[in-house]
Amino acid sequence: MIGEDAAKNVIIFEGDGDIGAYNRANRSIHHMVENFGCFVAGLFLVGLVFPFPTFILVCLFSVGRIAHQVGYTTGYGGHGLGFALAAIADNVLQGLALIVALKCLAFDCFVTF
Repeated sequence: MIGEDAAKNVIIFEGDGDIGAYNRANRSIHHMVENFGCFVAGLFLVGLVFPFPTFILVCLFSVGRIAHQVGYTTGYGGHGLGFALAAIADNVLQGLALIVALKCLAFDCFVTF
């Protein structure tokens, strides 16, 4: 809360200086925790069938999340490249999971590898 007559239960997000950079980096971690459940769930399914591509996707996702956090500390907008890398890795992993699921369900006419 800010000021002498600040309303109760109103929290201000500090966005400037070192405190702002810390807050944005912390926010980036929270975004990852909120959104990477599907990625982690797909690792087991896809990793058994496509181990090397899964390794590459985990590396790409990790680099993307690090770039997202570092970019976010500089201000809003600097995190776009990291977000794109992590999103690409996540979507490719989900696509591979779909291929595995279709193959397991015996839809061989759709999937060949």
